[in-house]
Amino acid sequence: MKCSTTLPVHVFTRPAGEKDGFWQPFDEGPGYFEIDPALEVMLYLPRAEDETVEILCNEWREVPLLYQIDVSEGRRVTDEGLRFLSRFSQLRALNMSACSISNIGLEHLTDMPALIWLDLSHCTGVSDKGLRRLETMRQLTYVNLRGLPRVTQAGLKRLAKNKSLQIRR
Repeated sequence: MKCSTTLPVHVFTRPAGEKDGFWQPFDEGPGYFEIDPALEVMLYLPRAEDETVEILCNEWREVPLLYQIDVSEGRRVTDEGLRFLSRFSQLRALNMSACSISNIGLEHLTDMPALIWLDLSHCTGVSDKGLRRLETMRQLTYVNLRGLPRVTQAGLKRLAKNKSLQIRR
């Protein structure tokens, strides 16, 4: 599979289906890549912001085994950036740690039916109200909610009703 990017993205791969397999560095952008179709792909976009997330989504939309996207520490990634990311309905893991998303942005997660792993740690705009969106995502098996001062024990208790969901708090 051939793809290219104009962004300083870090590309990692692992054999498809190896959920416990370690991600191996593959290459860095900007540039052109030829990725074996038997590999799952993880992308890390440092210093992400809404504009670069939109570009990433446009450039990588044809990659069928895109498993995970990491835009952590992207303090300029807002609800709009999450809306762009929701175009990846096949995405299994999303790291949005320390991004500037809010409860409103979490609505876009429902457009990601394959998502099983989610890191929202230090997304201080998220509260119990936003967690209600996660309650409907029965496929989630892991969520990181550390550093969310507006999330209460009551909100966590409601979310914990999903017994297959591991909550890191």
